[in-house]
Amino acid sequence: MAVAFLFPVGSYNKTTERSSIDFSTMMNYAIQDSDKVVVVLSRAYKRKAEENKGGVGVEYNLILGDIDKHTNKY
Repeated sequence: MAVAFLFPVGSYNKTTERSSIDFSTMMNYAIQDSDKVVVVLSRAYKRKAEENKGGVGVEYNLILGDIDKHTNKY
């Protein structure tokens, strides 16, 4: 089972190798390449997601698009 962390601590994986400069691309690959995704939300994240702001909005939309296709992934 592949599990990706958006901020790998002390590791170097194919997700960071492919897209370490472009965070949006890294999030997209991490979500696509992982068998399981754990989403931890703060109040600030929730607000930004609901307002579709910045990187949080991008990540939120990626997850929403994927969650219907892979219901057991999240």
